[in-house]
Amino acid sequence: MLEVTDLVTGYGKARAVDGVSLGVARGSVFAVIGPNGAGKTTLMRAICGDLPAWSGDITLSGESLTSLRSDARATLGITLCPEGRRILATLSVEENLRLGATPLARRHARSQRKRVVQDGLEQAYERFPILRERRSTPGGALSGGQQQMLAIARALMSNPTLLLLDEPSLGLAPLVIEEVYGFLKTLRSEGLTLVLVEESAARALQFADRALVMKNGRTLLDGTAEEVRTNPRLAEAFLGEISEATL
Repeated sequence: MLEVTDLVTGYGKARAVDGVSLGVARGSVFAVIGPNGAGKTTLMRAICGDLPAWSGDITLSGESLTSLRSDARATLGITLCPEGRRILATLSVEENLRLGATPLARRHARSQRKRVVQDGLEQAYERFPILRERRSTPGGALSGGQQQMLAIARALMSNPTLLLLDEPSLGLAPLVIEEVYGFLKTLRSEGLTLVLVEESAARALQFADRALVMKNGRTLLDGTAEEVRTNPRLAEAFLGEISEATL
């Protein structure tokens, strides 16, 4: 479904992603892991179009995306749930959700847009009942776990075919992390294709079908989650940062 070939991109003159390639099958979960500064978030931003590719190619179902802006990629079905959630704090829960529906609305005739957005809201509230309860609450007043739920629900409002999740467990309590991953398992069972960035190798490799390990912007390992988990070079990616909590 998604193919990234020899991708190079970065910031200014600095290469943050240097020749990375990967393939994600439809309906699978693909994990990108590695320490801070490995280039994981930059890779996600390049896939969704927030950063241009300096060289290489990104294709979705055989169609090259490299010349398309982020809004066009979103309309094609690529949605990023960003690191740090980026909830609009002064807008209500429902206003945040409606913003997430913008790419979905673009795919429909004007006469149908109100209905499809309303259907998306109802589905979001069914998935996350707490959001229905707090639909009029400013996003900034939610707890960290509720904000993460809102961020995921907002991303799903576009009805994506490919959902990119950047550090969905960042800053959350263990019980909330389990709740978030429980919901991601539901999305997986529904056939949604997921690309997941995590620093916790153990959590990501337990959940994913395949995985890419990045170090200094390059690919260190690429294979099935089990192959990566059992490869002794996995520890090399994290240098001295290895702990039982990480691996």
